[in-house]
Amino acid sequence: MRPHFPHRYTSTITRVARGLATIDAPPRAPLMGGPPPVLHGDPANWSPEHLLVSALGLCLFATFDAFAAREKITVLEYRDTVTGVLDKTPWGLDFRSFTIEVEITVDRADVERTRAVLDRAAHYCIISKALRVPVKIEPHIWSHEERAHASVA
Repeated sequence: MRPHFPHRYTSTITRVARGLATIDAPPRAPLMGGPPPVLHGDPANWSPEHLLVSALGLCLFATFDAFAAREKITVLEYRDTVTGVLDKTPWGLDFRSFTIEVEITVDRADVERTRAVLDRAAHYCIISKALRVPVKIEPHIWSHEERAHASVA
């Protein structure tokens, strides 16, 4: 049976302290996140920038892996390393480039097919295609008193 669309993916970010939040998307284990170290964050926590480059790498992997399985290619090893370059622009901080270095080991007879499957996976990676999609913000802002009253009602 084919999956029904659209799919929805939700995560919840909850402030724990200044510059520190939990990232929850049950049933997955929560992550701790905040700004990157270069912006005074804790290097042990996930930053939005690291999550973004990880999402790119994981999307390419998942897409490639699905396509390789369909093509019956035996993948002996797969590793990708993603680098995003963030820089100052006239419009503020902006990612200027993303590079995904991919290392794949397959049987000699599958090398060219694997190259074609990787090209196809890069084309269909939904995360890379979504990077310039507008983001809608729906604010709900209360005073402490209003929030306490709403919790009681």
